Amino acid sequence: MAGLLPTSYTTPIMSGQGLAGTFAAFAMICAIASGSELEDAAFGYFIVACVVVFLSILSYILLPKLKFFQFYQERIRKQTSDDEQNTVTLMNIEVKDAAADEKELHSTSMMKIFKKCRMEDRDSTVGVAD
Repeated sequence: MAGLLPTSYTTPIMSGQGLAGTFAAFAMICAIASGSELEDAAFGYFIVACVVVFLSILSYILLPKLKFFQFYQERIRKQTSDDEQNTVTLMNIEVKDAAADEKELHSTSMMKIFKKCRMEDRDSTVGVAD
């Protein structure tokens, strides 16, 4: 979902990823410093992970409903349709240019062939008359 937003929002998302790693290390230091049992520390990690997953799913569901996200989605759709129209226009121009080039190529080569055949016919009839 973050990829659908402008690039200026990517940096805070990556910073959040780094902060999550720092949080995990800090949680481990706290668990060791508190002297809690291994099972209690594992249960605490599990609960925190469950809460984070729940918040992530909730954010994933709610984000498309926010006007902020809808604004950028509409902007992307509009830009995509404009790009598609430009692509179609460019493709049509390229097809026309290619067809014109091919027509010139065929007409030029055909004329050369006919001229060459005509010259050969003249040479062969000149030799027969002599």
